[in-house]
Amino acid sequence: MEPTRTRTLAIAAAALLLVTAVAAPAALAATDSLSIAVDQQSDTGEALVTVTQNDTAVENATVQVNPDGNYSANESYVTDEDGEVRLPNPEETVDVELIAEYDGTNVSENVTLVPLNESLEVAVEQDGAQKPTVSVTQYDDPVENATVNVTLDDENASYSGTNGEYETNDDGLVDIPHPEETVDVTVTATSGDLTAQTQATLTDLGLQVAAWQGDDGRLSVEVTDDGEFVDTATVSVEATDGNYTYDGGGYIATNGTLSLPAPDENVTVAVVADYDNRTANTTVEMVATTDDRPDNFGQTLVKFIDAIKNNHEGPLGQQISAFVHENNPAADKEPGPPAHVTDENESTPGQGNGAGPPDHVTQNDTETDDGNETSDDDRRGPPDHAGNDDRGEKKSNNGQGNGNGPPGQ
Repeated sequence: MEPTRTRTLAIAAAALLLVTAVAAPAALAATDSLSIAVDQQSDTGEALVTVTQNDTAVENATVQVNPDGNYSANESYVTDEDGEVRLPNPEETVDVELIAEYDGTNVSENVTLVPLNESLEVAVEQDGAQKPTVSVTQYDDPVENATVNVTLDDENASYSGTNGEYETNDDGLVDIPHPEETVDVTVTATSGDLTAQTQATLTDLGLQVAAWQGDDGRLSVEVTDDGEFVDTATVSVEATDGNYTYDGGGYIATNGTLSLPAPDENVTVAVVADYDNRTANTTVEMVATTDDRPDNFGQTLVKFIDAIKNNHEGPLGQQISAFVHENNPAADKEPGPPAHVTDENESTPGQGNGAGPPDHVTQNDTETDDGNETSDDDRRGPPDHAGNDDRGEKKSNNGQGNGNGPPGQ
């Protein structure tokens, strides 16, 4: 079995070396660093101490061991050509201070050494709808192929997980069944000659329903029984506020999952799952995301600002402006004429519509703001397309102006 407990204790230790030269003043050398790594061996419990300097093994470094308790390695050691020192397996758990010194530089660190016969550990975790998971470690590293057995603390209780034994995977983990009732159990792990035990309470999850709104606005639903997805649960979804009716109906959860349309407006819905004459329920607050009307864009903008206001690069205003330009639905609409301009109020001969000079003012007597007349050569003429209406038709109006440019000549 490979060594499994690794504690890498890398601490930079500054070494200031005074250098003298005949024709140069004193200078400071580059900083060197010492590091200590401690690996307790899974087969012997020995602590392998390795001293390195700039990732290179250091031979002849001194390692002082100062235990806080009963430990036979209470002395100084010298590293070999591999920069290593082996300390004996402790008889009991003990805190130890290690001090490594080499060439005037030293580093120290505290570690906890555990005897081999106490090095195996087992733990149980039950997270939500997931099955209870047993983890087995030795010196904090996962143990593969460890054997796990589960026994009931109350012999009158019932639990299917006691029927047989389990084996951990390469991550040192194995799942055990959900209980049909809440039970107290003892979990025992074995690896080679090592054994570890722990007690745990496993909870009956029963029928559960989970619901949430996805990024696409749709409602996702999951129905589980004792942590397992069910195939035949009936699900209903109804609005709990306002006059809005959510199309919830009676749905069948396929493989325990269901996806329903996004709402047309903000609404809180009650989700109820019915399975095997039992029910489970939850509520979800949903936000309308399918309505792309301009007045609904404000909600999207507020969410965007909240998301970036404490984590953004560059001016916040520029990012908001860019977001509005790219995402505002109103920006997709073609600009039209002002509201007061219609087919019915287009200009008639002899009358202006406010877009050009009055008919009685000719090109030669147009005045500037300072009251001076301008000649044909001094004033800026209309563009080539002037005189065309929105439909591209030429309007002469018998030489009269149409309000969109100067009168005909």
